[in-house]
Amino acid sequence: MSEADYDAVWRAIQEGHLAQLYIWEAYWLADTIVRGCDAASEKTPPIGEFIKVDAEFFQNLGAVVGAAARLRALLTERPRDRRRQSALEHEIQIRRARWLASDLLHGIKLTHIIDAAVRHSLEHFDEYLDRQGLRWLRGQIAARDGVPMDMVLSSRQVLRGVLNGADMTLVRVYVGQERRFVNSEDEVDITALRDEAAGVRDRLQPLANPGTEPADKRGLFLTFLGPAPKVPLPD
Repeated sequence: MSEADYDAVWRAIQEGHLAQLYIWEAYWLADTIVRGCDAASEKTPPIGEFIKVDAEFFQNLGAVVGAAARLRALLTERPRDRRRQSALEHEIQIRRARWLASDLLHGIKLTHIIDAAVRHSLEHFDEYLDRQGLRWLRGQIAARDGVPMDMVLSSRQVLRGVLNGADMTLVRVYVGQERRFVNSEDEVDITALRDEAAGVRDRLQPLANPGTEPADKRGLFLTFLGPAPKVPLPD
C-alpha cells in the first residue's frame, strides 16, 4: 500500500464515530492523572517535617503512572512490533498518534507524559531489587546505608537526619516538598505531570463531552460505527 492509501484508511477512521472513542480514552486518562496527583498533594502537607510509610499512597501513584503510560501509548509514534502488528496497523498507529498529539493537542506540553522512565522502573522493579542485592554483596552498599521503600517524606534531608548522615538508596519514595516520586533511581515531577495532564483534559473536554457525570464517576460510552466506507485495504 502507498502512503496515500494509508492516509485514506486513517482518514476514514478519523472521520467516523470510532475517533470519538480515542478522544474519550485520552480525556479520562488525563483526568485520572490529575485526580491522582491532586490526591497525593492533599496527603502531603507543604510545611513541617514528616516520615510515614503508606503502601496505599504508592498504589495511587502507581495508578497515576499507569494512566500516564496508557496516555503516552495513545500520543506517541513507536516502532513497529512485528510480533503483533501488521504494517497497516502500524501505519494507523502513527497517524492516530499524530492526530491526537499534533492536531488535537497542538501547543500542549507533553514532556512528562511522554517520558517512560518511571513506568519502566515500575514494570521492572523486581530486576532493580535484584541489582541492589548484587550491589550489597559486592560491597557497594554499606551495612549502615538506608533503603527506604513505600515511604512518604517531607524532604530527603529529614531522612538523612534519621540515618545520621548514612547514604540511602531510594527504592520507592515520595518527597513531599519537591512533589517528586522516586522509583528505582528514576524520578517524576508530579506537579509537572499533573499540569500537562490538566492541559490535555481541558483541551479534550469539549470534544469528549463528558456531560454532567459526577466528579468521581466515569460512566459509560456507547457509539455505533455505521456502514464502513470503501477504502484500499490489503487482502
